[in-house]
Amino acid sequence: GRDNAILSGLMIGLRQRDIVARLPAIKEFSELGDFFEQPIASYSSGMVMRLGFSVAIQAEPDVLLIDEVLAVGDAEFQEKSGAALRERMRQGHTVVLVSHDETQVSALCDRLLWIEHGRSVREGPRDEVFAAYHEELVHPDGAT
Repeated sequence: GRDNAILSGLMIGLRQRDIVARLPAIKEFSELGDFFEQPIASYSSGMVMRLGFSVAIQAEPDVLLIDEVLAVGDAEFQEKSGAALRERMRQGHTVVLVSHDETQVSALCDRLLWIEHGRSVREGPRDEVFAAYHEELVHPDGAT
C-alpha cells in the first residue's frame, strides 16, 4: 500500500518528498490500518479503491476526476469521501464525478452533463438535467 501510494502520487505529478509528507494523512483517510504496509496484491477491490481515493484527495489537485470510484466503498467510507469532495468544492476546486448513482450525484453535484452513447445530451443545473433525463425515461425519443 505505502509503495503504491508513493507511486500513485508520483504518477499524478507530486514530488516524492511531497507525497512522502502526505503518507500519514493518506493512511489515516484510507482507514487501512496495518494493511497500508502490505502489498496491494493482498487488497480487496474496496481496499484498492480506498487507497486510490485517499491518494487523490490528499494530493489536492485543482481538478479532481472521480470515475465511479465511490460505488465500491462501504456506506461509511462513501459518506466520508463525499464530505471530502464537498469540502474541496467549497474551497473552490473543481470535481468531475462520473456516476450512474442518482442519489450520489444529487448529493455532490450542482451542474450535470448527461452523456448518452458518447454524445452530450444535456448540460446545465442538476434539477433541469434530471428532469429531462426522467422525461426521456418515461417518453423515449419524445414518444407520448
